[in-house]
This record gives sequence, C-alpha cells and structure tokens, in this order.
Amino acid sequence: MDEAEAIQSITSAYGFLLADGDDVVLLESMLEAAQIALPAIRTPQERSAAHFVIGMLYQRRRPGDPAENLERAVQHLEEALNAAGPAVEGRTAILHNLGNVYKSRIAGSRADNLERAIGYLQSALAGSSRDADPAAWATTASQLANTYDERLRGDHAGNVERAIDLRRQALKLRPRSERPVEWAITMHNLGSDLSARTLGNRVDNLREARRHFEAALEVRTEDALPGHFALTQSTLADCLIELADYEPQHAAADLDAALGCVEAASRVWTLERARPRWLQLKLNQAEALARRARLTPGGDLGPAIAVLEQVLLTASPATEANELALARSRLAPLLLARDGAGDQARAITESEAVLAALEKSGDLGNLSRAAASLGRTLAAAQRWDDAARAYQRALEAEADVGAAAMSVATEWARLRLVAGLHERAAFAFAKSS
Repeated sequence: MDEAEAIQSITSAYGFLLADGDDVVLLESMLEAAQIALPAIRTPQERSAAHFVIGMLYQRRRPGDPAENLERAVQHLEEALNAAGPAVEGRTAILHNLGNVYKSRIAGSRADNLERAIGYLQSALAGSSRDADPAAWATTASQLANTYDERLRGDHAGNVERAIDLRRQALKLRPRSERPVEWAITMHNLGSDLSARTLGNRVDNLREARRHFEAALEVRTEDALPGHFALTQSTLADCLIELADYEPQHAAADLDAALGCVEAASRVWTLERARPRWLQLKLNQAEALARRARLTPGGDLGPAIAVLEQVLLTASPATEANELALARSRLAPLLLARDGAGDQARAITESEAVLAALEKSGDLGNLSRAAASLGRTLAAAQRWDDAARAYQRALEAEADVGAAAMSVATEWARLRLVAGLHERAAFAFAKSS
C-alpha cells in the first residue's frame, strides 16, 4: 500500500466519524483498514491525522474490553498530538478529544484522569477562537464545565463556580434561535450547577436554577426529546423539594409542582424502560408526599409509605442495594411518625437492615448517618441502651470519615454529615445505663 492509498483509507474512516456512524461492523472494518494504512503514512501532518482517526475509532468502539479500548484511544491521540507539532491547526481537536477520553478513562486513578482531562480541555479552549468557531469553543467549554462538576480535587465550591462561569460563556455562543437543543442542554446543566452551588444565597441559587430548568423544558419537550424531558423534570423536582424547605409560605405549591414533575418524568422513565431512573423517581415522589403531608397537622403519611414499600418490593438486593437502603432509611422515620400498630418495631427492623448493608459495603459516611438515624428511632422508642450503642457506631464511623478527609470539600461534607450527632448521642448516653 502506498501513502496515497493509506491516506484514502484514513479519509474514509474520518468521513465515517463525521457522519456519526454507529454501524458496529463498519466501524470494525474502518479501524482495521486504518491500522493497516498507518505504517505507510510518512508525512508528519498526515500521520498525526491517522493517529487521531484511529484514536477516535477506539473511543467509539463497542466490541472488546472498554478499558482497553480507551487505553488504545489515549495512546493514538497522544501520538497524534506529538506528531502534530506546535502548529495550532488540528491541535485543538486532538486536545479536546484527549480531554474527553481521559474524562471517561477506566484505568488508573479517577482523580488523576480528571486532572489530565481538565488540563487538555483548558489547552483546547486556549487554542480555539470564540470568534472564528463559536460552536466549537462552546462545546469545549461545556465539556470542561462537566469535568469540573466531577472533579475530585480542589475546592468543591470553586469547581462549581468555574463550571457555572464556563456554562454562562457557552450560553452566549448558543442562542436559542440558532442552536435550540444545545441551548437547552446548557440551560439544564447550568440549572444543575446552580442547584449544587454553595456560595451566595441558597434560596436565590435555587430560584435561578428553577428558572433555568423551566426554560430548558420549553425545548426539551416530551414529544421532541423525551429522555432530555424526563431528566430535566426529575432534576427540577429535586430543586423544588429543597426550595420548599427554605420558603414555607410557598412549600405546598412547590411540593405539588415537584409531584407534577415526577409524574411527567414517570411517563418516560417507566419501570420497564428505565428501571434505575424509575426507582429514583419513586424515592423523590415519596419524599415530596411525606413533606406535603407534614405541612398539615396529622397529615396522612400513608401515600408516602406506600410508595416506599413499592420500592422495597421492586428493587433487587443484588443490583439496586443503594435504592433499597434509601427506601428503608426514609421509611423508618415515617413509620415512627405514623405510630400505628407495629410501626415502631418495623421502623427499627428497617433501620437495622440499612446498617447491616452499609457495614458490609464499608460506606462510612452513610453508615454514620444510618446509625444516627437508628439511634433516633430507638430513642423515640425509649430503648436507651440500644440507642446509645447505635450512636456509638455512628460516632466511630464519623471519626473514620474525619480521619480520611483529605480536602476542603470532603471536610465540608463531613461537617454537614455530623451536625447534631454529638448532642443526640450525649443525651442517649445520659439516659442509658
């Protein structure tokens, strides 16, 4: 094979990538042809392009081991970057895709991979022009924002602020009239970041997040983009449930709106089509129903309890242990509050089941929280010795979390976790023998 023929094979594969080809057999054929062609290509620029195309094919490849495919993608994209030289043209696309691959990388440290992804995406952003190619700049900025959202290092609040700033810049380059889908995606993601924001006024952040979600739903409709529609409805429900805590005067309306969001998302995320999503929606529905009931003295907690029991009957211990644990941990206090025949005993049973599962998994943060919840449940039943033992387990797990805290973000999360724990434990110890 001469170089001209080899370049033609690479060009064909690149055309397949540009067309967003998803034919598995054709992709395998393109990958094989490109690898055969690679040794015949000598020109540095063309060789860089060949490595780039092969790296992208490995990134999209479905057969084989996913981790190995991504490692091959990293290898070829880094070869492409080295062969490209210092010229700006072509480098930004390589840098952008290297960032994407490192963000998805399975092998190696997750924290290290995200740092590498941030570095590559920052370089891609610096090497691209907002004026010459605003769409590409906005895409890279959005991907960098996504990576900051997942970042495990650095200050949590600062990472969220960087993501918000990048999304706001990207939004200016994605007018709704020209790029409605991309505009709506950015609005949704900006709403999610504002919901997670810890700086500034919490209520203002949640209100702004709500406005962004509602705006996104003008484009992300059930008919046009059902998956996007369900995701935004679900995230908006979370926002409304939290907002109800801060604005008691609007709590009933916010919780009713949250229940409407859950119902809308449930039309798309059914048990048969999206089982994990459906279970999460049910947990949100139960939370909103419980809070709605508590707004009225003697409110009926039965509907919320019934939804949680539905989750317990549906979720599999093997594959949906987290959903089971959440349902049990939320069911216990509702049973205590209802205080019907057998409710107290069942609340204790459910709490102990959660604790056993968390001890087995080694999830110290949630273990501390669950043990403290069991302590409150046992204290309500005036079983003070058992309550004291539960609180002791909570304190031990909390101490282990504190010893493992390695950053401002994890320490901040730990302090939120233990709020009130020591006071309740002290009271239980004083009451116990």
